[in-house]
Amino acid sequence: MADEEERPTVQLFVYQGAIEAPACAPLPPPRPMRIRGYRLAFAEGNEYFGPVFTLAAIRGDATVPGVVYELDAICVDVLVEMYGAAEYHLTEVHLEAITPGRGGATVPAMAFMLERESTQTAATPREIDLTNLRAVWQNWGLDTGAIDHAFENP
Repeated sequence: MADEEERPTVQLFVYQGAIEAPACAPLPPPRPMRIRGYRLAFAEGNEYFGPVFTLAAIRGDATVPGVVYELDAICVDVLVEMYGAAEYHLTEVHLEAITPGRGGATVPAMAFMLERESTQTAATPREIDLTNLRAVWQNWGLDTGAIDHAFENP
């Protein structure tokens, strides 16, 4: 019997409200991580989506927590279709473990973000979206400080 061929996988960093596993996500289980040098931002959506969450690069040491899933290419393609409707683009990022202080070595991953120009148009998120995002992050044990900072500093 031939060994099963290994499929390439992608590490996907998820920080938006839909942090739960995509239906196509296989094992291993997700793990909390963070991205440094970015802030959470609320940006205008398009005609189909209201204000959306995204990451905005900054000069500084701020971090945004999230969850990393290991996905195969087929699953990533499904998510590109889904997130593309909200004008998100798959972007290469580097993540670190969530530890006190700096997280040490970084690991490459991908994340869905809006284009830089879109993050310059701040939007006020709906209260229900903020409440849901905060609840999801708390459920994962993630620090909600980045949400508070984004709301107070559009």
